[in-house]
Amino acid sequence: MSEIKRLRKMADKIYAKMENMQRLTDSELKGKTDEFKLRLKNGETVDQIMPDAYAAVGEAAYRSIGLRPYKVQIMGAIALNEGKIAEQKTGEGKANPLYTPIPTPDGWKTAGDIKVGDMLFDRHGKSTKVTGVYPQGKKQIYEVHLADGRVVEAADEHLWSVYQAGRKGLKTLNTADMYNKGLREGKSYRFRLPMNDAVEYAKADLPAAPYVLGAFLGNGCKSGTHALEISSGNEFVPNEIAKSLDVDVFKAHKDNNSWIFRKHGDDNHRLHGYDICPELDELLTQTKCGDKYIPDIYKTASIEQRWALLQGLFDTDGCIEDKDRFHLTYSTTSSKLRDDICEVIYSLGMSCSWWLSRKAGVRTAKSDQYTINVNVDNDMKKKFFRYPFKLERALMAEKAGNKRKHYDRIAIKDIVKKEEETEMVCFTVDNAEHLFLCGNYVVTHNTLVAALPAYLNALEGKGVHVVTVNDYLAERDAEDIGRIHRFMGLTVGCILKTTSPEEKKKEYAKDITYITNTELGFDYLRDNMAQRMEDKMQRGFHFCIIDEVDSVLIDEARTPLIVSGNSGKSTKLYVACNELAKQLEKGEVTELSKVDLMAGERPEETGDYTVDEEHRIVTLTLQGIKKCEKYFGIDNLADREYTELYHNILAALKAHNLMKKDKDYVVKNGEVLIVDSFTGRIQPGRRYSDGLHQALEAKEGVEVKEETSTYATVTYQNFFNKYDKKCGMTGTASTERKEFKDIYHMSVVKIPTNKPVQRVDESDKMFLTRQSKFKAVVDEIKKTHETGQPILVGTSTIQDSEILDKMLKEEGLPHTVLNAKFLEKEAEIIAKAGTKGSITIATNMAGRGTDIKLDDDARAAGGLKVIGTQRHESRRIDNQLKGRSGRQGDPGESIFFLSLDDEVLRLYGSERMKNMLSLAGMKNEESLENGTVNKFVKKAQTVIEDNNFGARKNVLKFDKVNNEQRELIYAERDAILEKADTRSTMVTMIEDSINMVIDKHAPDKKVTDAQYQEIRKEIEVLVHGIKSPEYEPNMKKKRLSELYINAAKDKYVDREREWPDVNVFREFERQIILRCIDIKWMQHINDLEILRQNIALVGYGQKDPAIVYKLKAFDMFNKMSDEIKTDSVYTLFSSRLKSSAANNGAA
Repeated sequence: MSEIKRLRKMADKIYAKMENMQRLTDSELKGKTDEFKLRLKNGETVDQIMPDAYAAVGEAAYRSIGLRPYKVQIMGAIALNEGKIAEQKTGEGKANPLYTPIPTPDGWKTAGDIKVGDMLFDRHGKSTKVTGVYPQGKKQIYEVHLADGRVVEAADEHLWSVYQAGRKGLKTLNTADMYNKGLREGKSYRFRLPMNDAVEYAKADLPAAPYVLGAFLGNGCKSGTHALEISSGNEFVPNEIAKSLDVDVFKAHKDNNSWIFRKHGDDNHRLHGYDICPELDELLTQTKCGDKYIPDIYKTASIEQRWALLQGLFDTDGCIEDKDRFHLTYSTTSSKLRDDICEVIYSLGMSCSWWLSRKAGVRTAKSDQYTINVNVDNDMKKKFFRYPFKLERALMAEKAGNKRKHYDRIAIKDIVKKEEETEMVCFTVDNAEHLFLCGNYVVTHNTLVAALPAYLNALEGKGVHVVTVNDYLAERDAEDIGRIHRFMGLTVGCILKTTSPEEKKKEYAKDITYITNTELGFDYLRDNMAQRMEDKMQRGFHFCIIDEVDSVLIDEARTPLIVSGNSGKSTKLYVACNELAKQLEKGEVTELSKVDLMAGERPEETGDYTVDEEHRIVTLTLQGIKKCEKYFGIDNLADREYTELYHNILAALKAHNLMKKDKDYVVKNGEVLIVDSFTGRIQPGRRYSDGLHQALEAKEGVEVKEETSTYATVTYQNFFNKYDKKCGMTGTASTERKEFKDIYHMSVVKIPTNKPVQRVDESDKMFLTRQSKFKAVVDEIKKTHETGQPILVGTSTIQDSEILDKMLKEEGLPHTVLNAKFLEKEAEIIAKAGTKGSITIATNMAGRGTDIKLDDDARAAGGLKVIGTQRHESRRIDNQLKGRSGRQGDPGESIFFLSLDDEVLRLYGSERMKNMLSLAGMKNEESLENGTVNKFVKKAQTVIEDNNFGARKNVLKFDKVNNEQRELIYAERDAILEKADTRSTMVTMIEDSINMVIDKHAPDKKVTDAQYQEIRKEIEVLVHGIKSPEYEPNMKKKRLSELYINAAKDKYVDREREWPDVNVFREFERQIILRCIDIKWMQHINDLEILRQNIALVGYGQKDPAIVYKLKAFDMFNKMSDEIKTDSVYTLFSSRLKSSAANNGAA
């Protein structure tokens, strides 16, 4: 608690300073950046200037994007600057009422019907995908009234992008800020919303041409004989209709303006509405003009079709004045047609307003006439007409020029705070502006902790990396939050997967760079494979902020980053090992007491191999080794030459015993695809390493793809520990605080939430068997379903979801299933999971990114009930599953049903408890729910978490050695890249290489004739064309070394002279050294992996495997370093490349 109090006290201090910042002008506020940089230069630290810097950037946030950070966000930002992990829950939403109408490419929907994956329209009228739906509960309603009469209801914190009087560019403000500012200025709202562009609906299959419908809505009717007629004082409109319908037209009477239509060559048959389409006939059946309307299909037709509709309407009942302003109006007595025309005009990116004309003394609406005034630039008015007379006036308007600015904006006339609350919902969308259309095509908005420490630490000029989990978030935050930093004079970069190396270098050079964790790590590896210094992209590792830090540093860190290529190895061995694995018999190993182990007793083994599920290890017994040797016809499987075979046999046994289909992987379209155990989602493109994926392919009988060779690799642990300072944000980190501290040296600070959690978490229910557990789950579902409460059932495997699916079908309970086989329906399924009475079965859906939206009835029934059917090995994932319920203050429940057969419990002593409970008389259908169960479950999960952490920590013991060697080899590479002259490096390599050859063959001080002959052979290969010195009896080794080194140097000078341009030769020399380093390092990486596997498999008595690995790896590294020298020397002298070829890029 003292930590929270400390952070809150500091946040209060910053908030007070932020109020002072409000008095500064924009230029004074921006000038703070230079002031802070100068303070740092004069000796102050980042921590010392933090309060002032946070206050400045907090005010900059308001001025650039209309948001001020909450105090809890500032508390989180303080923790981040201290290199900690801020655990913070989802923030407050920015919301619309559930009943707000939303235009979509599929027609109109209400906000309450929108789900993740739906398409809306962005400000430019193009489709934009909904990436998040966040119910906000009941919130205060504000009515935002626009100058053209449109009204939008929104919450107090709903975000709007507006133009503010006296300020340039768009500014983001929330409803409450605009309301309060308006009150202070005497109900004067000096804000304008940007107008949308024309909404791009698809072309519709319309029953009648839109111009025809528009013309008949204007002046059409049915005659006494029910034939179609149109009243027109000109012949253009009737002829335009006839041309469109491919019929004849003539006047009904010479003395009036009625026109009728006939089919070609049929003088006896007048055209009726039903001859065209039933819709037109129905529209004109009502003779009262006040009943006219535009069918929905026409209002959501293509841009071209909607313009044709307006042209039909305005050619008949539209008017354009021939005066100075050229007012464009339309008159109708139908209020429905009035609203429909306005909707079409709004959808085409224009504004309009209307007024009512009523005859004096007439109370009824019988003679009401509505006049619509279209607010567009004069050069747009010609688009409303085809009729030449009116079109001519519109052209006159265009020639007169525009009389008013900013028709691309619409003023906010009033904001009314209503004395009521209603259910609200917030959306996030995937366009760069994060704007979407709501209500009558009004532009509105969706979503600062990282902004503050990013700005503060960027002031040092060494670069800040903001790390996100996908390209969309990186691009979004670089644009949104980047506006704050750019306002304060900093440069902001964004790197995506598609960014070119040249552009990446520019983006990394900026003050703050937004990037994904994978791209950041891979760029590090790519940089250390660069052939020229100028090809390197990154500039160092100063400070990074990691979003979803547990996902990146815990979940993603299970797999190292690897740059690889095809190995060229045959895949037949995997198939052979798979056949062998099917023949080997699984055995058991007896557990020995500590006393027996200390006495040197060996455990008894049965079968051909044993499986340790807890530590996920497969071990061959002596009997199994003999069977393998016999199967492949070899003498000793432990020989070094059979290391790969030994490894592939174990991979095949792992594939058959530790990897479960439809849990760890699925087979789809002839491919083995990994399933993420935390999210249940398929991971296309990712493959298990160490030959395990090939073993699974052989097991499943699909094509075995070639294994890859590693060119460069690094673990997330070692990569992120390169940073001088790092921090992170997440909603779930507490359960992993030990790993964060021990591995990454980061402590976790839990920041308090704004809203209390209303969810009720019930005690676990324990059953003896899986069957009794699943029966109880179904009974619980039936009982809950009767109340109308929505249910989310979480399973850990696809197989479990299919078992429940079958049981619920037998009970006649309607439900949906979501697992890795049906993820394409995820958005649709999740959208319905919060409706009253819904039942959803989801496999490992604890992952983030999908909110379940409750409807009113579901909330009244008690909110979402989460039923877990098994505890996950990580408590953090269980917390995420429970967290699907009770979000944003909603009600909800969670309960877990367990059995002693569950994998998590089975591996950790459940058999002993099962026997104890059976002896106590517990029946299968009975459940146990008390503190003992909770303690047992927690202990099992803690043991697994400790084991997994221990395994990752153990891997780090080995990888620490690899990392030390990686740092050395990369430093050597950089030294070669940075050197202007590599001559001294190559001369040293020549000297060392010659001495290595001499020392290898002549260990004593003197060299024998036989030794000399061996030395001569090897050096003449090493230094092509060298002239060996004559052998002298009793020749000293030092003398021979001097003679050979001098001869090699002479040959080196000759090699230099072959190149007219010595600078080109130096570059050629540099490329040789770099290529030899890269080839040898690549081989070394693979050799280290084989060494690690052998040490783990064979063991070294009582010696610590990590120490054995370190010693052997050290010897291997020294050998590799020697080979880099000899290979570089050999390549330099054996290459026949001359200057002209080098200039063409050969090597």
